[in-house]
Amino acid sequence: MGGSVGNRAGVGGVRNFYLGVDHRVAPKVGVFGRYALSNSGTGSLSFGTPRMSYSGGVQVRRIDAEDHISAWSLGFSQAFGIQTDTPLATERVIETYYRWQWTQHIAITPDFQLVFGSGGRRFKGTQPVFSLRVNFGF
Repeated sequence: MGGSVGNRAGVGGVRNFYLGVDHRVAPKVGVFGRYALSNSGTGSLSFGTPRMSYSGGVQVRRIDAEDHISAWSLGFSQAFGIQTDTPLATERVIETYYRWQWTQHIAITPDFQLVFGSGGRRFKGTQPVFSLRVNFGF
């Protein structure tokens, strides 16, 4: 579990609250949830930051013969109060990814997202997003 409350960079009196929970329900299966609340807006360092968001999902881990931990995850998130011309604009995302621990220090993560109402703008429809992350840890 984690969280933070505070004035981010001392600009505009920004206050944030974050809560995250991860729970292993079986040796290789976990669930997670996140909640965030912020008063960021005009005058802060935010660029269209949502006022409130939540997310959740499930993760399945795999450990190979060299003790590298890889994982597949499926999640959903929703953001409310995005600063647009539409009051209380929302954005919804369904995401799946596979984090492959290639070596002890390198992880490769292909990712696919379906974004509904991108940036709180309903007229944008559904946007597919593909990405590839490479993490180096030493």
